[in-house]
Amino acid sequence: MEQYIAAVIQKTFKHLLNLTPEQDREMGDRTKIQWGILQVGPEGTGKKALGKTVQRIIGMDFVDTNATYDEMTANHSEVIYNKLFVCINEVVTTGDISKKVEISNKLKNFWTDEDTKINPKHIRPYRYWNNCNGICFSNERDCLHISESSRRYCVIHQDIKVKELEEMENDGSFKRLYEIIDSDRIAHLFNYFLNEVKVKDWKIYNGGRAPKTEDLKTMQDENGHPIVQRLQRALNEGAAPFNYGFVGFCTLDSLLDFVSEKWKTKVNEKYIKDWLKSVGHLWHNKKQTRQIYHPELGRPRVWLLWNKEEIKDMTEGELGQHHKASYQAYNKTLFNFHIDGGAGVDISPPTYEQQQEFKRKELRSHIKYYLGPKATSKQDLDFAANLLADQLIIKGLAKKKELMSPTHAVHVGLPQSKIDPDKVLDKYNSEIKTIKNKIRKDLDEYIPDKNLYEKRQQKS
Repeated sequence: MEQYIAAVIQKTFKHLLNLTPEQDREMGDRTKIQWGILQVGPEGTGKKALGKTVQRIIGMDFVDTNATYDEMTANHSEVIYNKLFVCINEVVTTGDISKKVEISNKLKNFWTDEDTKINPKHIRPYRYWNNCNGICFSNERDCLHISESSRRYCVIHQDIKVKELEEMENDGSFKRLYEIIDSDRIAHLFNYFLNEVKVKDWKIYNGGRAPKTEDLKTMQDENGHPIVQRLQRALNEGAAPFNYGFVGFCTLDSLLDFVSEKWKTKVNEKYIKDWLKSVGHLWHNKKQTRQIYHPELGRPRVWLLWNKEEIKDMTEGELGQHHKASYQAYNKTLFNFHIDGGAGVDISPPTYEQQQEFKRKELRSHIKYYLGPKATSKQDLDFAANLLADQLIIKGLAKKKELMSPTHAVHVGLPQSKIDPDKVLDKYNSEIKTIKNKIRKDLDEYIPDKNLYEKRQQKS
């Protein structure tokens, strides 16, 4: 904050400084910095005092300390006319991501464009050279949508508790601060910012990017699209769609289908694509997507979410078949088979000890999967349904396709259908009922009722 205010004042009053030619070139001729401060904090932290300080130094006619978002973005806005500094107060929005994006985009021209247009009411629009810099104030951390590529905001969070503010209010700290601002002692602050503060890097104040702070990173993480945040948590925690069935890469369409069908939410693919760009790794071709070959799905492009050399080294065909086994099973295939010859690949056959250790590892992974902390009743149900389905198919009582249901698979090449426990149970109950009826009929035919003879004798 100190560096930014000093840069604004030194650029504004450059004619009062005794600069060498080298210092003059370093400071530049532009007054516009092309980014601003976004200060977020609770009420009563002195945000107004900061704007008033700048106003007292630069001049009341050239500083607007109480501009609003609506005034800045209105069709006939004249806020920046004849102004060198603007404080945009109380930037507040609802939780709607589209509203945040709209506000951020509408404010973009104020921060970045020097050559702008002003459209007064009942007067012909005219071009205006924008030399105005500024600060945004807000009480809410989710006030704006700031993307990963954003360069317009230096975010500062005031992490101060209400109790501390009350103590400062009671001991007269704020009163003394405003007494200094309103008195002639403001000249000391003017001299301090103009002559004593040394700007560390003038490049960022001459068309450069705003400094990236930890508060900026926090704001980007917290204010992203809710679906993007949920996908990030799923990736970090290994939850669906990135659980045990995930093979390390996926397509954009697969994620969109998953979000739509499983999470029952529609989302603009731009947000998913931006998220994939931020978390994806580069393939060997130095690109984030790579085309694979799948006999049924064609040649989709996939994003790499696991930075594994084993996956990067696969061919298009191998990537298209990678869904048929887990990542560990793929390694097992290479581990257990000796490959040499034309491909130039030579993997020595494993020793007996290596084979036994690999079997133990695989067994431990299965036990952990079915009996570990992540085991669920659904896994037990699917396991039992598959066993029962095998019995029905082996005995010729059912065909496999009769027991299958669509899976709405979200990853390239994953099975499009699986055994449906409900269909298996219905088929089993119907077949058992048929078998019972047949048994009753056979019993009546081959084992007559023992009382039937006596009844006939009595009747005769």
